[in-house]
Amino acid sequence: MTQNMIFKNGEGDQWYKRNKSKLVPKEDYVCRMIENIGVRPQRIVELGCSNGCRLEHLRQKYNAVCYGYDISHEAIEAGSKAFSHVHLAQKALHEVPSDETFDLVICNFVLHWVDRNHLAQSMVTIDALVRGGGTLVLGDFCPDYQQKRKYHHLPNEEVYTYKQDYAAFFKAIGLYREVAVFTFNHDKLIYGYAPSEERGMCTALRKMEDNEYYVLV
Repeated sequence: MTQNMIFKNGEGDQWYKRNKSKLVPKEDYVCRMIENIGVRPQRIVELGCSNGCRLEHLRQKYNAVCYGYDISHEAIEAGSKAFSHVHLAQKALHEVPSDETFDLVICNFVLHWVDRNHLAQSMVTIDALVRGGGTLVLGDFCPDYQQKRKYHHLPNEEVYTYKQDYAAFFKAIGLYREVAVFTFNHDKLIYGYAPSEERGMCTALRKMEDNEYYVLV
């Protein structure tokens, strides 16, 4: 069974139960990033949205149309009841439909869970959702070097977290430019310097539009 299937078949719900009381911190660094870079998105999608509480905040703030996807059935069910104006659905990241584009795409602390066999497909899905000129906000662990760590909640399963600089992929393909970035201590939720094992990073990336290319004749 793949790591994605393990989470879709129950562990995603267990994560939600353990963490639902902590889903709305006093200061949400994703929302802080969006406000700091000065965008006013009208269409927003969050990949790994849990119950959609962040999307509801952004919907009210920007009068935006909001979509959210999460692997946890319980999170989506709870969010659909609590936030009826947010469009929510249960899907793993690589299953999210990419036939529409958005002004703002959020993927916060999701990619380190993704099965490595689905990572490239997940990256392609994320890119397809960002419109030209739109913004991608990525948050995840960012240690000094790539790390693989056993998931302690399922000690008898081959489930791991994979920690690395995921924003580097999008910058490397040449379509994205870094707008802003900040680091924080994931364990203590403190902005600024953090040792490698505790370091989180939030990055805002702007996707180029087609007319920004130089045309050679």
